Amino acid sequence: MRERHKVSALGLSANSRLGKTANLLDISLTTLWRLSHTPDFPKKYQLGPNAVAFRAAVIWAAFEIPKGLARYRAGIQFLDADQTMVARFIQANTAAT
Repeated sequence: MRERHKVSALGLSANSRLGKTANLLDISLTTLWRLSHTPDFPKKYQLGPNAVAFRAAVIWAAFEIPKGLARYRAGIQFLDADQTMVARFIQANTAAT
């Protein structure tokens, strides 16, 4: 089983190549879970404003309407992310579970 990291309540987000952001819910060295109010699933992500962008692919997605608010939850697989950079991001911004 992969080591999972719940993102702390710092309002962290994954930036798409279009500058849009989505809330991160969970992250590992190879995947992340995201929550967004739009169904855009970009092919490039960036963890933080100064990080190098990397390619990623949707491995699952779900549409939800909790309390009348539409949102999209998705699992994203990293395709060419630098794992050292991802590990530094995890260490700086999350609590291991």
